[in-house]
Amino acid sequence: MTRNKKAVILAVGCLVVILAIIVILRFVKKPGEVVRNKPSDSALQVAAEQQAYEELVSAKQATDQDLDGLFDLEEAKFGTNPKNKDSDSDGLTDYDEVKIFKTDPLKSDTYGLGHSDSWGVRNRKILPQGKLVK
Repeated sequence: MTRNKKAVILAVGCLVVILAIIVILRFVKKPGEVVRNKPSDSALQVAAEQQAYEELVSAKQATDQDLDGLFDLEEAKFGTNPKNKDSDSDGLTDYDEVKIFKTDPLKSDTYGLGHSDSWGVRNRKILPQGKLVK
């Protein structure tokens, strides 16, 4: 076998390995990832949010001074205090308000229930994704 044929075979073999790695990384379920049978608007939104999160992390801009789960850049976006994990002192972290319950992290009684948002969560009046139970 000539030297050129060996080089071509080696290059093709490397390409096959690289493609296999890409396929594995793309289609294998990651820990904590939700597997859906078909894409939906919410699946696309989750993918977009995950991509935005990964971009923040990869850019090494992922500092979280108060350790609430929101990066300082996100805290700046939402107007929350990057040194206080509960900017409105209602008993829910800024992360929980923004990412889980969709309440206002700057307003302790987002829906005007007459109680704090954490009371609303504990008493199942506020559900994840901002669903309000009357």
